[in-house]
Amino acid sequence: SKRALGMGFLLLLVAYFLLRKNRNATPTRSAIPPPAAAVPQVTVKSEFHRIPVRHRVTLVTNDTVFTEDDIKVLDSEAKGGHPNLGVISSALPSLCELARCSDLYLITQCGSDGAEATVREVLGNAGVYDAGLNPHKVLFCGTHMGRQAMARQLEPTLHVDTCAEVVENLRPFVPAIVAVKTPANVSRLSASAHVVDDIASYFEKAKAQGNPM
Repeated sequence: SKRALGMGFLLLLVAYFLLRKNRNATPTRSAIPPPAAAVPQVTVKSEFHRIPVRHRVTLVTNDTVFTEDDIKVLDSEAKGGHPNLGVISSALPSLCELARCSDLYLITQCGSDGAEATVREVLGNAGVYDAGLNPHKVLFCGTHMGRQAMARQLEPTLHVDTCAEVVENLRPFVPAIVAVKTPANVSRLSASAHVVDDIASYFEKAKAQGNPM
């Protein structure tokens, strides 16, 4: 009869909606959060300190990782040969630990494509990429103001530089700035800046000087 047919259709419709509701309520595997153990734990090695773990650090390599004189020679000879550029030996342990533990960006002020290529190659040969530095975070500029612009754009927790003007200009914008002394800047560094002889004396415990960051 028409009444029986109508009741049958209604029962089918109710069953359809109940099935659909149950299917939507079933959790998917993608909704289950990963276990806490899946998050890698990074700690600073015992011989280091003051490294902002997982925070962004910008470090100008001129006179901290490479000597300024070597970079100038590199610029002058980049088109005609392959100069002997090397990482300052005392800086390498701190540089590798920064690469391992922090979001490190290296900024080199130089003046040629050949110099840039050599800097990248030397960092690779020194094991800095193997330690954790992303090669895409090796940056270059041609002026002091270029250093300053890059640091402001990257918004680091810590910036390391040798240019007194850049150090002073970045103070309102960067939480912590370390100025590395050189013969060219020693008389112009602000007394309020955190001044060190080299990056090892800031990041290595045995060579630490002054108050912590």
